[in-house]
Amino acid sequence: TGWNRYYARNAFNLALQDGINALSYNETRTGINDDWTYSGTYLTSNVARTELDTPFTDETVFGLSGRQPWFDWQLKYVNRQDEDQIRKTTMSLSPTVFEYTNEGTGKADTYSLTLQTNRPVNFFNTVNQFYFAANYTDVTRNYDNYDDSLYNEDLYVLYDGDVIRYIDKPADNFNQPWTLRFGWNTQFEKIPLKINQLLRYQGSYDSMISSTIPSAERFEHNGEVVDTRYDPTRVKAAFAWDVQLNYDLKLAKDYMATLGLTVNNVTNQKNNYASGSTIYSEIGRQFLAEVRFKF
Repeated sequence: TGWNRYYARNAFNLALQDGINALSYNETRTGINDDWTYSGTYLTSNVARTELDTPFTDETVFGLSGRQPWFDWQLKYVNRQDEDQIRKTTMSLSPTVFEYTNEGTGKADTYSLTLQTNRPVNFFNTVNQFYFAANYTDVTRNYDNYDDSLYNEDLYVLYDGDVIRYIDKPADNFNQPWTLRFGWNTQFEKIPLKINQLLRYQGSYDSMISSTIPSAERFEHNGEVVDTRYDPTRVKAAFAWDVQLNYDLKLAKDYMATLGLTVNNVTNQKNNYASGSTIYSEIGRQFLAEVRFKF
């Protein structure tokens, strides 16, 4: 059992971002065929930096562990509470004014179970060790990492069917799927060969994924064209099997070489994952060869 408190960075990075954004200016138009008109420069937060408290996270850990005749086990629960996190909200649209507050909060619960052999398992002239781990994480928060610099060109987006300002986009709350890992390390007794295997399974989950609206379906909102949408999307379960082989060669009395071969994603599964409102593809089957010398 344990308790910790972690303090986050101060607001200097936000002041720097506001300084960068202050170099930009806003233009609006009443229709897609009308001319753009100047509507003012970017206005920084109307809250003094000294009025913001330092964000912090409280962490509580509970754990149990034990030893059985053939394996060790551990159960662990970790709770993290985010407090006074900095949120950026819209105070006014004319002129455009943003405000930094300490209204951000979040919670993360992580449950884990690990099992590991505590003595070698011998069969067929091999020495084996086994490892198993399962964990589940539940994350909820009301803040996100906002960056409204010039690189974020979308003023409005279509979010689950509703038009909202990009900066008001809700945080990506998600339940991290069950992740299961199984490791099997083998060393041959009659030949200098070691084989390490890792099998990983990650359950499916939902995430808000962004996409570009087709040209024929785009529309205007407050003089701005809405061309980006966010929709709930199911990310499929992922499975991966990685294998690493090492073969030792005795070259001389004080010299040894190791030939290594790593094969990631042996079955060449097409696995996807969500990050930053975008679905990415993990690498397919990959081969890595190496040679190491010891002297």
